[in-house]
Amino acid sequence: MLYLSVLLAWPDTSYVARLITGFTVVGVIEDAPVFRPAVAQTQKITKEELLATSATYIDRLEATMGPNADPEVDWECLRQCEKDLARGGAAGFTSRAALDSKYGKGNWRPLPRFVIWQEHSMKYRAIDNGRSAGHNSASSTKTRVHTAGHDLVVAVSHAMWLLRDQIAENFGRNINLEGGIDDESAAYRWKPGADCDANVLIIAFWHPGTSSLRYMELFGHPFGLLSAVLNYNRGPEFQTAICRQLLSMLCVHYYDDNLTLGLSSERGSGQQTYNDLCGLLGVKLDRTKRTLMNPIFVYTGAVFDFGQLLPEGLVKVDAKNGRRESILSLVAEHRRSKWMSSGQASTLRGKCGFLGSQIHGQVLKQCERPLIARQYHDTVRSIGPVLDSALQFLECVLAKVKARQVQFGPQEALTIV
Repeated sequence: MLYLSVLLAWPDTSYVARLITGFTVVGVIEDAPVFRPAVAQTQKITKEELLATSATYIDRLEATMGPNADPEVDWECLRQCEKDLARGGAAGFTSRAALDSKYGKGNWRPLPRFVIWQEHSMKYRAIDNGRSAGHNSASSTKTRVHTAGHDLVVAVSHAMWLLRDQIAENFGRNINLEGGIDDESAAYRWKPGADCDANVLIIAFWHPGTSSLRYMELFGHPFGLLSAVLNYNRGPEFQTAICRQLLSMLCVHYYDDNLTLGLSSERGSGQQTYNDLCGLLGVKLDRTKRTLMNPIFVYTGAVFDFGQLLPEGLVKVDAKNGRRESILSLVAEHRRSKWMSSGQASTLRGKCGFLGSQIHGQVLKQCERPLIARQYHDTVRSIGPVLDSALQFLECVLAKVKARQVQFGPQEALTIV
């Protein structure tokens, strides 16, 4: 890995070292020069101030964290914790007294864990609440990650259309553009935390078997920390750069999802090369989520269809099966309950943001501002007239706007009636 970093002249010179020494998760987060500058997010409190209130905070957790109304949710949370243990990414389960003995009374601070159901993957995801625990308030950064949209996919298909004669001359006419998807396994967990932050990488959860609050020490990054996003994405940026600059591959990543593009004549060699590279770098891929190279593929919630690219210069882009229905169901439930939390607004924004970049252009931006306000600024959870109007607009767009068709080839003249 170090050799590749030198060969690439990679500007994030400390990344390889951090895989050994661990990444800082609170305080001043190390800025990676491969990310874009952002408005500085300064610490509201220091780590020392965070720990100063830990004893009272843990008292409150022990008094308020109890069983869920649905016992299955508690058992699923326990299963998620057991998965962390089985992977070797955590130590536990332990008690408050044991952690007081190890770190000193009140000199450690846990993140409360809960699970949410994800419709798109039909499974639960564990969330470790860095916001309510105060960890995110004790972190500062001057950069933000790149989140690549679907522009590259369309740009590559356009380039292929422009070069169709040369491609046909060299490879024949029975050639198409394909995409393949790879997903990292337990992506955040295998990025180690720094030893100095071990006392804040602790999870609190309700154990349904013992009917008590239990704790677990994490060795990697939890999903729910501001710093985890920045620290983790230094890896995929490095891997993508190697593929593009050293291996002449077409690829892009969105967090832990990697898309490889290539001609059908390559017979999937680009995707296999990416898999081999991950093996060399120690990056574990989830084989169950791998999608082999195909002219029709799903990437970050969008279905791309290159089937008519060469004959007609046409690319079709649509939301993946069930995505519209999933969003409409969420909106209907929010409007029925007249309730939306900050996290729910974030989820809805994410789903709508993908649709906006895929098929609806800037149309969905019209309902963005009230959702941003709810995610970052609102102190209430009830849905008022402004947010309700935004949700109504979203329902209208989803119901009426069809799949997007990107036409590079000649089009028939419009008939004016």
